[in-house]
Amino acid sequence: MENAKTYDEAEQAGLIQVRDPLPIKKIWIDKRTGWKGLGSVFFLVAQCAVWVAIYITLVYFYSWFFYFCLAVNAVVCICAMFFEKDAQCRISWLVLFILSCGCGFIMYFMADKRVCYGGQKKKFKEIRERTDCCLASYDLKDAKPAVSNDITYLNKAAGFVPYQNTKIQYYREGSVVFGEIVDTISEAQDFVFMEYFMVSDGTLLDELIEVFRKICSRGVKVRFLYDDQGSSGALRTETIKRIRAAGVEFEAFSKMFAVANFGLNFRDHRKIVVVDGKTGFVAGCNLTDNCVNRNNMEGYWKDAGVRFEGEAVDGLSICFMRQWEIATGRRLDFNEYLRHYDKYESSSYVMPYAGGPENSTDLCRGVYVSLISGAHERLWMSSPYLLPDEAFLDRIIEKAQAGVDVRIVLPSVPDYAYIHRLTKFHAEKVIKAGAKVYYMDGAFVHMKVMLTENAMTVGSTNLDMRAFFEELDNGVYTNDPGCMRGAEEDFMQIFRENNVADIEEHSLGDKMYTDICRLISPLL
Repeated sequence: MENAKTYDEAEQAGLIQVRDPLPIKKIWIDKRTGWKGLGSVFFLVAQCAVWVAIYITLVYFYSWFFYFCLAVNAVVCICAMFFEKDAQCRISWLVLFILSCGCGFIMYFMADKRVCYGGQKKKFKEIRERTDCCLASYDLKDAKPAVSNDITYLNKAAGFVPYQNTKIQYYREGSVVFGEIVDTISEAQDFVFMEYFMVSDGTLLDELIEVFRKICSRGVKVRFLYDDQGSSGALRTETIKRIRAAGVEFEAFSKMFAVANFGLNFRDHRKIVVVDGKTGFVAGCNLTDNCVNRNNMEGYWKDAGVRFEGEAVDGLSICFMRQWEIATGRRLDFNEYLRHYDKYESSSYVMPYAGGPENSTDLCRGVYVSLISGAHERLWMSSPYLLPDEAFLDRIIEKAQAGVDVRIVLPSVPDYAYIHRLTKFHAEKVIKAGAKVYYMDGAFVHMKVMLTENAMTVGSTNLDMRAFFEELDNGVYTNDPGCMRGAEEDFMQIFRENNVADIEEHSLGDKMYTDICRLISPLL
């Protein structure tokens, strides 16, 4: 790939396509990979069918069992009304409990992270206690109050620390991010860490496999963690064998065909690359051709990410190594992979973090909330979806009503129609409060960036409840002026090229469809 560090260089090199509406290819099941995706869905449905069959059998032979389940169902329903964090979730679960004929509590337990993720959470606690000593010390004496509050939250909530003496650069296109990633990996001398939610067959992956083959032949150790559910239907078994044959330790998180695996919403949605402990990458894009606009399934694909070098790379390495141990059960010597960075001088803070059900708090949501709380002049954000909990949406609305410049960038081309309908429903709420919403013409906006006058974060966390409460996500928080300026220029270009959205008129049928989507969305 061409090596282009700025938007203009990338445009001249042909890495960035024109932002005109592109042919949209809605091909969800590829004939080469679809059988695995369909098979995994069938396997999950079969497991659910077994549980239902057991329930029906017990009720048929033991009439008292039905009344027992009704009682348990009522108790669990009452508990759910207290424990669920969002009002819409409570309503959705209440409807399910009423319609489930006494077995709703089974589905509730199977979707609860204390049941589905309890073992991994215990393992993570042990790993964190063993590896907290690898984290650096820090000093916040020169930080602005808002920045200090954000960093303190991340440290108190999950133990992450800020780093200085780090050079960080913002990239406004997925093609540029992956161009840098491929070039940097091809020059690796010691080790490579990669973690992606979706890995898909295509020309981008073929390029990487060739690079893997070359660097592994000269002794570079490559560890690659991918989410089996996220890659289901996109990654062939033959391709997995090719990756492993190249010398890569290619391991799956959350295997689709694991028996009694109902916790499939707890997915590894992170995007992490570390090369030699010297260079780190965090972005919103998956390892797929459409993320670099080679296969425009949802029109033009808009993404963003950062590259950083220096002390903060250690923080990203720790995020990966902890997750590697949870997923594989193979212990790593953390000290072997730390403190390999080159020295830079910078007083800005760069803070890699990773959140998920292993933490006692909803960390990635909390980072956004902290940024929103500290914003008094500007609050710009982008996401493919806008499906947050009511409390989170209320915070955005309050900022808009208080006169803060609130702007949200969303896609005009959806990947799922019902999700886009809900996104527009929530967008209209913030528009009424005075915020500006931009639907990027002919594009699927996949970048997850939040920018205030104080700091910014970029990473893998969407503005939706699944990302907030269930998925494993990651990001980089920073107050680096150059990185913030890059994000600001990216947003400004989007604002110049797209119109501010207005509130639309909706028919009765459209309103009913929206209400139905709102009812079922918390359960998906």
